[in-house]
Amino acid sequence: MKARNIKAADLFCGAGGTSTGAQMAADACGVRLELTAINHWDVAIETHSANHPGARHLCADVNDVRPETFFKRGELDWLFASPECTHFSKARGGLPVDDQRRCGARRVLDWAERIYPARI
Repeated sequence: MKARNIKAADLFCGAGGTSTGAQMAADACGVRLELTAINHWDVAIETHSANHPGARHLCADVNDVRPETFFKRGELDWLFASPECTHFSKARGGLPVDDQRRCGARRVLDWAERIYPARI
């Protein structure tokens, strides 16, 4: 029996810590990971590319990316996201500086509503 591929997207991917964990899980299960990684910062994408050369990379603001461009509804197995959290936490020590910075978590919900990933 042919091993199934796992399709995954890593939003706000940074250098790839979450992607590394996903790759380790896929390897442990004997499946191939087809990874799409998105981040707005070119340095993060360059680093992620070095850490995950087999991934598809997009240097773009997640808010400007249409998930349907990459995935059909129900096609994505895993959706990972690490949006900025410092402006959601009281541990930061104050009120949010800019509400625009808080939109990352909402964008994850937009992806879920548009393409119905199996796991988030």
